[in-house]
Amino acid sequence: MGGAGVSNAGAITILTNGGTISGGSGGVGRGATTFGAAYAGGVGGAGGSNAGTIMTLTNSGAISGGNGGAGGAGISHSPGAPGGAGGAGIMNSGMIATLTNTGTISGGNGGAGGSVASAGGAGIWNLGAIGSLANGGTIEGGVGGATGDAIYSAGKHASIGPITNSGQIIGNVVIDNQANVTVKGGTGNTLGMWTGGTITIGAGNLTFAGGNTALGDNIVVNGGKGTVFNDDPLMIAAPQTITGNFDQSATGLLDFGLAGDMPGQYGALAISGSASLDGGLGIDLTGGFTLEKGDSFDILGFASLTGGFTGLSLDGAVCTARPRDSWTCAGGVRLKEDIFATSLDLVVAHGDPAGSAAPEPSTWAMLALGFLGLGGLGLRKRARVA
Repeated sequence: MGGAGVSNAGAITILTNGGTISGGSGGVGRGATTFGAAYAGGVGGAGGSNAGTIMTLTNSGAISGGNGGAGGAGISHSPGAPGGAGGAGIMNSGMIATLTNTGTISGGNGGAGGSVASAGGAGIWNLGAIGSLANGGTIEGGVGGATGDAIYSAGKHASIGPITNSGQIIGNVVIDNQANVTVKGGTGNTLGMWTGGTITIGAGNLTFAGGNTALGDNIVVNGGKGTVFNDDPLMIAAPQTITGNFDQSATGLLDFGLAGDMPGQYGALAISGSASLDGGLGIDLTGGFTLEKGDSFDILGFASLTGGFTGLSLDGAVCTARPRDSWTCAGGVRLKEDIFATSLDLVVAHGDPAGSAAPEPSTWAMLALGFLGLGGLGLRKRARVA
């Protein structure tokens, strides 16, 4: 087994890294012989291992787990052995009061196997308590037979958060045994990105509590019995799912990117449970796409619906509410919400063949901030209950 880059079982007040901390690689397993079976590869060591207390851990460099060792090869009468798992970037079974990352935290890669390649290590593996996590860099798991989780927090005494993400969290996020998880996004024109996996909240709810978030992950909350609360500008550029309920507040914004009118070419959200809507709906055209009369976008699916959006913007410009869930937007574009028992479609009643300057995803946050001023203009639609 590889050793840890930094190992603490006592108390560290401040640990700051601007260079490189890495776990050792696992040893290579011996191959099978006529007289013995093959040996598995060794497990990679953690970049940082904490069983004590760290009050402040700040990383602007790289903290990475060690790679797992290769498993020994087999021979004709004896199979090869599996490789060793990659080590975690940060492995915590104690307490880290504040963890701030503007660099990279990554798991080690799983070792190749004579029979099975092992999993990569988690970016952050937590059985203890992490008081607050602020990420402005990258957190990701290592690759292998299975990619390691970006964040894994589970166990009787495990807790993490709130999480503030203005960088990238790449891969699965698993947070178990915690009733409520709160995340925040970036500020100004900075988006916090969640991509490359699924966010699973094992025993409670998930709240997007403010800031700008680009969501590229599916979400599962409490096995489908929980709720995702949205107070963010939440940007969605591809089809995503929520296994559970969805509740958007008056300060929330759902912003969908449209790069085409075929399924898979535009942002959409399928909710297995109920949807409660308030706040804003934003539509942004990307990649030179323009709207034409008759275009239809199935942007929301749900089991039941209450409430409704109180404002709509197209490419960052505020649209004017009209009767019967319709809107007039810049360039003569007219949009209509077709609301059914289990879906909400956006239909183009009149298009703009000339198009308009389509914003790139990096500008979505600025558009959202302007759109959230709708409340002060008094543009509120009638409440509706389906």
